[in-house]
Amino acid sequence: MQYYIHENGQQLGPFTTEELKARGITGETPIWREGMAQWKKAKDVPELTPLFTMPSPPPYSDNTTNMQPTEPCPENHLVISIFSTVVTFFCCGLPIGIIALIYALEVENCWKKGKYDKALSNARNAKTWSIVSIIVACSGFILILIYIFLIIGLEAFLMLL
Repeated sequence: MQYYIHENGQQLGPFTTEELKARGITGETPIWREGMAQWKKAKDVPELTPLFTMPSPPPYSDNTTNMQPTEPCPENHLVISIFSTVVTFFCCGLPIGIIALIYALEVENCWKKGKYDKALSNARNAKTWSIVSIIVACSGFILILIYIFLIIGLEAFLMLL
């Protein structure tokens, strides 16, 4: 089928569908072909609508299993994070080891998504918070021991009087 277009005040054509596509006509380009009573916008000519409709994109998938990380997964320090959480909680009643645990659990997720820098940062934070919580637990334990020895020493001193 042959089409005529109206462009820059001029009637041009005839063109085939392939030639129209190559010219880069838009849906607003005035067009006419034999059998049409009047000029129409190209988007209103049914056989030309495929020229203006974009193909639908494939369905979105968050499936990251096809991604091949280039760097090895950083050590997540999960074991020490769990240990520090338990020790800090039972020794001092403080749950600060949970911060380390959260960072440790996010290392592999970030790595699988290709965010190696974020995975590395989470690994460092997990290690840092594990160490901090163990230091807090040890400090709390030492303070408890000092308190106990002071009480025992004070009782012994008072008994001598």
